[in-house]
Amino acid sequence: MESYGDGDLVLLGPNLPHAWQSQALIETPGVHRAVVCWFTRDWIEGLIALTPELVAIKTLLHGSGHGICFGAGALAKVCGRLATLHESSPEQQILTLLSVLIDLARTPDRRPLSTGEVTVSAIPRDRARMERVLNYIHTNYTGAISLKPLSKIAHLSESQLQRLFKRSTRMTISQYVGQLRVGGACRLLAQTDQSLAQIADAVGFFDAAHLSRQFRAARSMTPGDYRRQFRKEA
Repeated sequence: MESYGDGDLVLLGPNLPHAWQSQALIETPGVHRAVVCWFTRDWIEGLIALTPELVAIKTLLHGSGHGICFGAGALAKVCGRLATLHESSPEQQILTLLSVLIDLARTPDRRPLSTGEVTVSAIPRDRARMERVLNYIHTNYTGAISLKPLSKIAHLSESQLQRLFKRSTRMTISQYVGQLRVGGACRLLAQTDQSLAQIADAVGFFDAAHLSRQFRAARSMTPGDYRRQFRKEA
């Protein structure tokens, strides 16, 4: 949860929830344009397997599960190629995309967008279970989340569910819910003038003090500092 601007460049892995929202478009009519290059993990990994020279891209793909934001230096190297990609023939688009990925893989000018990652199991039954559990959590995270209803949804014992969830997300259920609540707090801090007590109640924290502790742990700043920084950037 952060502000974005002209020239932002990101790489998002599969199954990573994301959205871009702009307060500026509400106040000033206009259009934001984006270049989107969509490809599957199977496709790019298949190319890497056939072409060892592309092995540098592997590290980039691994980090994409958290989302990657590239800095100005990386953008300068690839911006021109991405901006004119739609003008090329289909076969040239593939070659250009590969050259862009290689350059991005070699640049240290990047950072992760999130601390969590969801790795969907290859087992269809586990995929369906995690989808049901995550849908429930995303819908109800502002209230009390307990293991019992989640276990019923997944058709697993509580201990089995905890193991599956930790294996899939690399965090506990409570840690995952905490991240969702912090994300909800970020949105309200940026978009409203609500007090910390009101925000804490809206996103599921016990009180303002609980919100402040969890927010500082997740974002390395206080909620007040986040609100001031976000509005200054905006």
